[in-house]
Formats: sequence, structure tokens, C-alpha cells
Amino acid sequence: TDPDITTPIAYVIEQEGSEPVGPVLRMIDISDIENPVPIGASIPLYDGYPVGLQIHGENIFVAYNDNYARLEIINAADLDNPYTVSNLNSPNNQSFRNVTLQELDNKLYAYIASRQSTYVADLSDLYNPSIVAEITHSGWARNIAVNGPFVYTTYVNSGLLTSWFVKNIFHVTGA
Repeated sequence: TDPDITTPIAYVIEQEGSEPVGPVLRMIDISDIENPVPIGASIPLYDGYPVGLQIHGENIFVAYNDNYARLEIINAADLDNPYTVSNLNSPNNQSFRNVTLQELDNKLYAYIASRQSTYVADLSDLYNPSIVAEITHSGWARNIAVNGPFVYTTYVNSGLLTSWFVKNIFHVTGA
């Protein structure tokens, strides 16, 4: 997973050691790019294969693939004592592939690419996140991005870029 370089902290998911040790999330101070320094506690990412990572304020959002498909929300306000706030399970256990975030109308939303759908989750209450929209598609979504009113999703098999107008998603679903 690529690090988030919008702050002087890089968030990196890595496989630690060999099986059965699972992946961990590491935070690295990159304010001096020639001398990166690990900071805070490593966060074990249990039960699954993390495939997507987004940062919003003091929260880290991790998307998981395969049999553990979910979005884990981690609070890292105290870098030495991060904790899981909640998990949003994938409907029908669809493997999540990636996640991106957007603030819209003073609410935080996650856009989650999965194998057969793109999900929109309302994250206004981080302790009780909920799916508010689903866009079904054929093909296996890989990456997802939001720019203004558009959601862009790329697919493994077709390689095509598809976009949806965000307000239409909410209008159609009545959310």
C-alpha cells in the first residue's frame, strides 16, 4: 500500500516477519525525508489482508480483502496508543479492494471498491458507520478516487475508467 504523503507522517502497511505474523501499520515521521523515523506504536492489523488505506484527521481507515472484508476505523490521536473505533462489514462478504474518503454536505463518506459493487458509507458517526448506497457493476473493481462530484473506479478485467455523479447516487438510493 502506498504511504499517505499529505502530512509529515507516512502510514505504511507491511507484512511483518513470516507467517503466521500478520500485517502491521507503521507510522513514520518523514519531515526530514533523508532521515525517516518510526513514531508511535505499530498497529497490528488482524484477520485479513489489508488492501486500502486512507487518513482523515486523527483517524485511519483500512479496507480489507477476502474472507475478512471490512473497513476498520482506527483512532491514532495518541500515536503510542491507537485503537480500533469500529468496523464496517462488507455486505454479502464482498472483498473490499480499496477506499477513498470525501466530505460532502458536512458529512464524511467512504467510497469503497469491491468485487461486484462500489459502496458508499456514511462515516458521520465513526462508532456506527453505515452503507448508504451501492452501485453494482460487472467486473472486479481495483482502485477508486473521488474528485468533486465524480467517483472514478478502475477494473481489473476491463481496465476501463467509469465515473458516476455523486449526487445522482444519493438521489437514486434516496439516502
